[in-house]
Amino acid sequence: MITRTDSEFRHPLTRGDDALTQDFMLTKVTLLLAGGASAREWDFEIEAMRATATDQSRDRIAFLLDYTLARYIAAFDQSVPSAPPPAATAPLSSFARAFTDVVCAENFRVSENIWSARRDINDPATVPRCDLTLTLLDALRSLASSPVGAQTSTHIPAAYSSVSPMRQSQSRGIDR
Repeated sequence: MITRTDSEFRHPLTRGDDALTQDFMLTKVTLLLAGGASAREWDFEIEAMRATATDQSRDRIAFLLDYTLARYIAAFDQSVPSAPPPAATAPLSSFARAFTDVVCAENFRVSENIWSARRDINDPATVPRCDLTLTLLDALRSLASSPVGAQTSTHIPAAYSSVSPMRQSQSRGIDR
């Protein structure tokens, strides 16, 4: 029998591991989409993610959540080549479209720079969600109800990495 003390468990969002955080978020988004979650359920889950964040990790969690939502929207863009772009189905602001396009291109540094330039500077405790998160979430929920929704998982762009893909492959001895 396995026994654990409460001190052994650390929530994935509190570990400071971008890959683990994104795995958790991608799983959560996938389950919410698959279950046809209501706006109230989405609000609850997003607020739970925010509540889990520490003062030091709040911006990082917010960025990775927006990045994860944009990955899904990018997947909709690529899942059916003849499908209209998400902007036609669920209009995105020019900022949200630019952010999503950079995520789709897997340009990690630029995506973080774009996000940082527009992050919500208000107190997270008084503002339920930043505008970008709300815009991306509304677009994603709209797209998920389309016939294209079931075909997105094979087109999700790579998870955010602070190390460029080129340096990752070089450090593993992989030639590109």
